[in-house]
Amino acid sequence: MEPYPVGTFTDLDKATIQHFADRHPELLERHSYQLWRMGDDGNEMAIGEPTSFLDARCWQHDLESRKHKQIYWISKYAISED
Repeated sequence: MEPYPVGTFTDLDKATIQHFADRHPELLERHSYQLWRMGDDGNEMAIGEPTSFLDARCWQHDLESRKHKQIYWISKYAISED
């Protein structure tokens, strides 16, 4: 995935994330969140690598704006301790 250009988020998105980032710094930490998609067949698939909430939200916004509609969501990334 490529870095997102300035202006991808609405001002409200930026303000909301920045407001909560003080209490939840993981919102801006890299490798803290994962973007997911559900395919037409009902299978869930991770998209890209774990990233910050801000980056994941950018990707979600971009993908949802395309003509081919899918269900996208962001979840907290949990590192498995095997």
